[in-house]
Amino acid sequence: MRFNFGTDILNSSGEKVAELHQIVIDPATDQVTALIAKKGFLLPNDKVIPISLVMDSTDEYIKLYDFEGSYDDLDDYTQVHYVRAEENRKNTLTDSQGITKTPLIAYPPSGLSGIGYIPVVNYPNQTKTEVVKNIPEEDVDIPEDARVIGMNGKHVGNVEEVIVNPQSDRVTHFVISKGLLFNEEKLIPSTWVSGFDSDRLKLVVNSKIIEQLPEYQR
Repeated sequence: MRFNFGTDILNSSGEKVAELHQIVIDPATDQVTALIAKKGFLLPNDKVIPISLVMDSTDEYIKLYDFEGSYDDLDDYTQVHYVRAEENRKNTLTDSQGITKTPLIAYPPSGLSGIGYIPVVNYPNQTKTEVVKNIPEEDVDIPEDARVIGMNGKHVGNVEEVIVNPQSDRVTHFVISKGLLFNEEKLIPSTWVSGFDSDRLKLVVNSKIIEQLPEYQR
């Protein structure tokens, strides 16, 4: 199977439901565990499509099996949670004896009298957002144009396509785009990948070996 970023994702009837946005890989086994479908068409958000739903994949499309429920029922790729941030302001006052209290009112400005008390605005708890990905913690999501880095630290190209064994769902090769060091596509065995992170693949070979590879012919 071939997974090209931006490829149409079709339902079992051949109707387009989304486009391929990212690929989720278990780095311990090199298995593709899920695809990330880009929001649009029938999807209100980016969705996680388990690899078990993939019927077929070519250079032109990815076709899915029928499944119970709707595409809305699939997990969103990311969810936003609101968490309490560390407060930068204290809703307290210190009295003349050094005792800290939470005030309901504040005294009038120094030197002024007879104007009554001024209500205190207690600042609400500060919050921040935290984005959580709905994929296993140990898995990595490979985005379109993920950078490929040689062992010598040189950027040798970007990921264009992922080739997968359909029986095992294991990645066998990566097709990388033209880089600064060469003018054609190259085919990289998955065994040359030493590690993944969110936006790059690190190789166990240096850029000179990549340069010497023949051009990948589709």
